[in-house]
Amino acid sequence: MLNGKLTVLLLNGMLPNTVPLLFGELFTAIVYDGIAIDPGSPKMRRSLARHLRQVKLKITKVVATHAHEEHIGNLNWLSEVTGAPVYVSQMTARFLTPFKKLPWVRATIIGQPPNLKQPYHRLGETVDSDSGLLQVIPTPGHCDDHIALYDPEEKVLLAGDAFRGSDFATPNPDVDSRKWLLSLERLMELDIEILVEGHGHIHTLRADNPQFPRRSDP
Repeated sequence: MLNGKLTVLLLNGMLPNTVPLLFGELFTAIVYDGIAIDPGSPKMRRSLARHLRQVKLKITKVVATHAHEEHIGNLNWLSEVTGAPVYVSQMTARFLTPFKKLPWVRATIIGQPPNLKQPYHRLGETVDSDSGLLQVIPTPGHCDDHIALYDPEEKVLLAGDAFRGSDFATPNPDVDSRKWLLSLERLMELDIEILVEGHGHIHTLRADNPQFPRRSDP
């Protein structure tokens, strides 16, 4: 999509597939302008590897929006197979070194991520993409370390889990719904024409991309 700038990879696995079936929550990895964002969990690795074999993608950086297992379990692996460095926020790096032991249900279904390995880079206020700069926007609420990425040229927001439709609470104990709403208010100040959620949903105001289902607002 966007003339090849945006690719959404739907991830699956035998046990992870129970989550979409029960709750409708898709698992994805986003590749935007050379940056792979949230490349899934260890139990989705075969699916991610299959995508990489089938779709020739140029990946120059690997970025995590936050330290939840379905987003960060393949950071090290993807960096190793592509040679692309990992970029995470300072807080996310702290949560990943070491990564906490998950409750057994989450570890069984999604997979226990490994600790983040050196070397990795810390995200600043911006990150270079292949053709420009993406703004790195702290968006706590879903969890304290959450960030979103914004392309002001294309007016694209890569929201991670900062936007999940009308859902502002999840079973994770690190959710703060009040912070979440404040983050959404901050994001509303941006000029957004395309919003990409971290779990597979895309919202757009633009008519020049027929691949996207048209919505009244992002």
